[in-house]
Amino acid sequence: MKKAKIFHRLFIGVIILIALFFIFKIYFIFQGNLKVSTVSTLSIMNDNMFFNMFLGSFSRSSNWIFDLFHFNQIRYQAQNLEEENANLLFQLTQLKNLEEENLALKEAFSLKKEKGYNLLPAQVVLIDPTGFSGQFWIDQGQSNGLKPGMNVVLSNQVLVGILKECFENYCRGESIFAPQTKIGVEDLESHVLAILEKDIQGRYLLKLVPQEANILVGDLLITSHENTNFLKGLLVAKVKDIIPSSNVLKEYISEPLFTKNQLSEVFVITDFIPQNATFH
Repeated sequence: MKKAKIFHRLFIGVIILIALFFIFKIYFIFQGNLKVSTVSTLSIMNDNMFFNMFLGSFSRSSNWIFDLFHFNQIRYQAQNLEEENANLLFQLTQLKNLEEENLALKEAFSLKKEKGYNLLPAQVVLIDPTGFSGQFWIDQGQSNGLKPGMNVVLSNQVLVGILKECFENYCRGESIFAPQTKIGVEDLESHVLAILEKDIQGRYLLKLVPQEANILVGDLLITSHENTNFLKGLLVAKVKDIIPSSNVLKEYISEPLFTKNQLSEVFVITDFIPQNATFH
């Protein structure tokens, strides 16, 4: 019996608290409107001021109560907006990918027109995470006519490497970052022929350069006609520094014209297949 009385009192107390809350809510809103309206009455007298204020306060209170009891509906609308934003972001991503694909095809057409190459755009889907082997994989394969030995380049005619192994829908390539890489190159300014070789320290050394050769820091190196694995005229590296030497032959330190992180969109030259495709 005592428990029933206590529960009854608590229930009445809760009802009273809720009623007081709404009364004070309406009062404070009403009081705020009253202060604002007092200033405006200095210039304009309105017979229905208190009635309008009461209606405004009642309307705002009604809106507050409506929001309170329709919280789930508001949350549902917010969730729908988030899903709509996610869909729009996905569509923008698709449009960006399509734009990049169209740009790649345009660059391939320009390079083909300029050099006469037949190029097939491809995406690099995997790179050796260690970076030691220089291996990479592209999403084009035998079904697109690709074969081992085909040269792989960037859109700016920079040599990436060659295809080493091809399957139905993908190929494995080897970039110039492979160990002990050796490429016959020509200095674009002085036309001096030399060998670009990657040593065990990972440096790219330009070797077999005569002392009288006029090769300067910043000169570009391209593949020479002596290569059996690469087309002539592809950009390879840039001269970075000169190694002082009293020998008959000079050596230079060079650096590739791209980094591993730039391997995303590449082009395969499909109309050149060397007999023995290797860097060594």
